Amino acid sequence: MPDDDALKQARNRALRFLTYRDRTEREMRTYLLGKDFDAPTVDLVVDYLKRLGYLDDTRFALQWGRYRIETKRFGRFRLQQDLRLKGLADSIVGETLRQLYGEVDEKELAREAAESKLVKWKNLDKQKQRQRLAGFLQRKGFTSEIVFDTVERLIPY
Repeated sequence: MPDDDALKQARNRALRFLTYRDRTEREMRTYLLGKDFDAPTVDLVVDYLKRLGYLDDTRFALQWGRYRIETKRFGRFRLQQDLRLKGLADSIVGETLRQLYGEVDEKELAREAAESKLVKWKNLDKQKQRQRLAGFLQRKGFTSEIVFDTVERLIPY
């Protein structure tokens, strides 16, 4: 059983860590272990934060996903990768993707992302623009079908 002083310090560190943005359970565990708190102390603090509602992986996934879609215009594959890197369970990732991409037209999202880049490439020949746009959209996490459709619509031969 961890001593009261270590538990209090860990709780304070955890709460301070949460002031910047929501965190996943895994991020919090990694952070506290990196601050040299032992595993039982970390477990108690994480349970405490979950009981208070400060740690909620489902809420985090929806907020993070919505933010990444709105600001970065990420496609389904890229967002899936981001959420998994945050340490979220596959069930949470799957439900989040289903919900968020049910609200958003992914083809429209790709078009918006593409148009922002095309302005910068207006002096390039069409073939070079098509290549760069396809690579850009793939890195954003859009499916091959959406990439092909978007490139064809915006830069026809």
